[in-house]
Amino acid sequence: MAAAISPCETPSGDIAQRRARAAEVERQLCELAAHTHAAMAELSRLAADFNDLEGWVGEGIRSFSHWVTLNAGFAPRTGEELLRVGEALRTLPHIDAAFAAGRLSFDSVRELSRVATAEDEDLWLAIATTASGAQLARICRACRRVLDLDTPQHDQAQLRRRGVWTHFEDDGMLSLRALLLPEEGALVHAAMEIALREADALPSVAAVPDAVPDPAHEPWAARRADALVAICEHALARDGGRLLVDPAALPMLVHVDVGVLTGQDAEGRRHLDGGPVLSASTIRRLGCDATVISITERDGIPLDVGRRRRILPRRLRRALQGRDRTCRFPGCAVPSQRTHAHHIEHWADGGPTDLANLLSLCHFHHRRLHDGSFVVRAHPDVGVVFERPDGRPILRPAQSVDPGVPREEAFRGLLPAGAELHIDADISRAKESTARLDLGYVVSVVLDGVSRVRQPSPSMS
Repeated sequence: MAAAISPCETPSGDIAQRRARAAEVERQLCELAAHTHAAMAELSRLAADFNDLEGWVGEGIRSFSHWVTLNAGFAPRTGEELLRVGEALRTLPHIDAAFAAGRLSFDSVRELSRVATAEDEDLWLAIATTASGAQLARICRACRRVLDLDTPQHDQAQLRRRGVWTHFEDDGMLSLRALLLPEEGALVHAAMEIALREADALPSVAAVPDAVPDPAHEPWAARRADALVAICEHALARDGGRLLVDPAALPMLVHVDVGVLTGQDAEGRRHLDGGPVLSASTIRRLGCDATVISITERDGIPLDVGRRRRILPRRLRRALQGRDRTCRFPGCAVPSQRTHAHHIEHWADGGPTDLANLLSLCHFHHRRLHDGSFVVRAHPDVGVVFERPDGRPILRPAQSVDPGVPREEAFRGLLPAGAELHIDADISRAKESTARLDLGYVVSVVLDGVSRVRQPSPSMS
């Protein structure tokens, strides 16, 4: 067995070869990154053009970001940013040119597009080409906080962003993220502080003999979690533990002829009790998953009112939610707890109410299905398939590239005809990156420059 060689004993020739190889790999990596930046620039422009043409509209697609998850493999958030950047570049020609040349990354342009305007883009471009990507992100975000405060749309923008998002992690723990208005945040913070103080008034764990210490990596954060749970327990206890009313427990009285459900009599009665006439598609959608009161009528006079019954038993609903997890439409992430149970073969047509004939659809896609935007068909191998009205599948096959085509040639093939692209390993490298960034000083200098450019001088007014 050959003896191991320590780094100190590595022959000098091997070290030289490794360094030469590392230098070559570094050059290839940086050059390929620049080509990727240039390709992302073109991709952003195409995203904006495609959105203007409304190429994604129809067949149950919610937005461009939904379309791009199905057809280009990006996450919805990335699709949203591609579109936003592509639209912003139309008013930032110099930043657009630097992006297309591979001098700026998509991450850098994403940050620049939130703060730069046509008047001051040269100032931002000078900063972007000298700072590292991390430094530029910090500068842009700090300046943006100051600039946004002075805009009349600031309050409305905060209202649009507010919300609470929750999802269960793979290990079953609930992840919770909230964005609240400042005054709402202060209220929540104060309530948690009160709950913490009440907990502090109880006998401490340390005072209990043989107490097990808190295993949390961040005990202070775990205590705030205890406070949040205590607040929720207090709210639930105020009304016997019932905060929400089950919408399915409230009956919706609809007068409808069976022929409307089966499609044999499109002109039959179909209206809400004391309300407007409903479309046949709406009637069939409500009939998929609803609480029904059966009424036997003759000439509009009720002869018998049946017992209220739930189309989908609670146990079957839970099994359906556990199987589907989310809305089954491709790319839709609405949790199954907020979906409708759709009969693949409608129960009015003889379809059974069992797990094999049911699937979860969110309100949006359930409505679109019954409007005829797409169809769902049972498939023996994959369960169900989603198709356009003309029979084409909605989920397209993934695109691929020819591995035999050189990368540079492949990138150039995506550029507009006649476009020149001169890229090397140094084109996107930060020019004057320093180890430490004096963020406060840089932000003040940048904002002074932005203020001079954006505000006309007194002599011009």
